[in-house]
Amino acid sequence: MKYDISVDPKEIITSFNKSSRSEENILWQTYEDNRNVFEIRDIEIDDLRSTVEFAINEDHAFVDLDKTAYIKLAHRNTIFKGDVLKITSQKVVMSIPDEVQLEEFREFSRFHFDFKEKRTAQLSLESDLMMNASQYLKLQVMDISTQGIGLISSLNNKELILNSSDMYLNALGEYALPVEVKMKLAHSADHRMRQDGKELRLFKLGVQLERQLDEDLLNDYIARIEGRHQDEIGFLAPDEELIASIHDEMGKMFQKLQKNNNLSKVVRENKSKSYDRERYLQEHIRLLAKVSCGIASELGLYDKKTLKNLIYCAYAHDIAFFQNPKLALIKNDAHFLKVKDKLSAQDAMLYKKALSYFEDFVESDTAGSQKALKIVRDFYKMRNNTQIVALPDYSSLSCIFMVSHHLVDYIILRKNWSFYEYLESYQKVFSGGTFDLIYDALQSARLTSE
Repeated sequence: MKYDISVDPKEIITSFNKSSRSEENILWQTYEDNRNVFEIRDIEIDDLRSTVEFAINEDHAFVDLDKTAYIKLAHRNTIFKGDVLKITSQKVVMSIPDEVQLEEFREFSRFHFDFKEKRTAQLSLESDLMMNASQYLKLQVMDISTQGIGLISSLNNKELILNSSDMYLNALGEYALPVEVKMKLAHSADHRMRQDGKELRLFKLGVQLERQLDEDLLNDYIARIEGRHQDEIGFLAPDEELIASIHDEMGKMFQKLQKNNNLSKVVRENKSKSYDRERYLQEHIRLLAKVSCGIASELGLYDKKTLKNLIYCAYAHDIAFFQNPKLALIKNDAHFLKVKDKLSAQDAMLYKKALSYFEDFVESDTAGSQKALKIVRDFYKMRNNTQIVALPDYSSLSCIFMVSHHLVDYIILRKNWSFYEYLESYQKVFSGGTFDLIYDALQSARLTSE
C-alpha cells in the first residue's frame, strides 16, 4: 500500500468527515510490546478550537495523556499521530493534525478517442412522455473515465436526451454491463466539426456516472476487448486454434533443441542471415528460444524443465502482440513514447498491458508455470534500464532470458552484425552475478563459431 503525505487542511478535514461513523476507525497507544486499541464510533470537528473529538466504544477507557496516540481512519486509510489533550468518559480530544498520511489516490485519467474510431456506448432513456417505456440509443464515445463519459449524437436525438427524466449506461461497445449505471447530464451543447471535408452538425454532451466504472473493464473497453470479462481466461480464450498452434510449435522446438542445442551453431547460422522486419515477431520468437536454450546449455543448465520454461517464455512473452505483431518491435517505454501518437488506442493499450496478458495466459494455460511467470516478470523489470545489474532476486533463467532477448534484437535489427562488437558493448549493459557467467559463455561461443 502506497501513501501520500497531505498538509492540506481541507483534505484533512474531508478525510475526518468521510470517515465519521465508520466501523473501521481505530485509536491506539503503545506500551513496550503491547498496544491498547480502541474502536472509534464517531468523529466531531471543533473548527473554533482546532480540535477533533473521537468517541470510542468503551466507558472510562484508559488512554494515557502522557503518551502519543495513533489514529487510523477508514477514508483512504488515513494515519496520523498526536498528543491527547483531554479525556472524558467516552471521548478522546486531540488537536487537528497539521499532517496526515493518506493511501495513494489513483484516479483513472480521462481517455480520448479519435472520431474515426467510432467507439460506442448504449444508453437507455426514460421520460414521462414515453409512458414508462425505455428508449435505447447508441451514441459515439469521444472520451471516458471511471466517473464520466463525453458523447456525441446526431441533432435528431437532442430533444429526446434533454427531456429524459433518467438516463442509464447499459453497454460499452459490445459488452453489456451486468448492472446498468445511472448517469446525469453534466453539460450539453450543439457541436460542429469537419470530417473528410464535410461539416457535421452534432449534439455534444457530458454525463456523470453515479457509480464508478471498474478500471479493468474500462481498460478492456479502451483496448477493444470488451468480452474479456465474460470469459475467465481473457482475450485468448475464444481462439483455441491459436493456443493449440502455440503449444504445437513449442513441442516441435523442444524436440529439436533437446536433440541438438549448440550456441556456437546458432551464432554461426545467423552471422549472415538477413531478417524481414515484417516477420519480426515470428523470427524473434524462434531465435529467442534457440539462443536462450543455447546459453543455458553453456552454463550447464540443460534439463528438460529448463528448456521447456525458456521455450515457453520465448513463445508466450509477447502473446498480447499476436493481434498486431508490429507492436513487438517496440523495445521499451521510451520507444513507446516516441511512436505513441502513431498507434491506435487499442494498440497503445495492448502495449501497456502486455505483461498482464502474459500473466493471464500462464494462469489459464495447463502448460504454464510459476518459473515462466518469474522469468518474464523479471524481464519487464529490466527492459527500461540501460544498465542492468544482477539482483539477488533475479534467477539464473531470468538473466539468461534478459540477455537472450537483448542479443536476438541485436542480431535481427542489424543487417551486418558482429559478435565481437556485441560483446564489446555487453559489459556496458549487463554486469554482476549470472551476467558475468553468461558473458564468459558468449565469449566461448564466439571463439568456436569463427
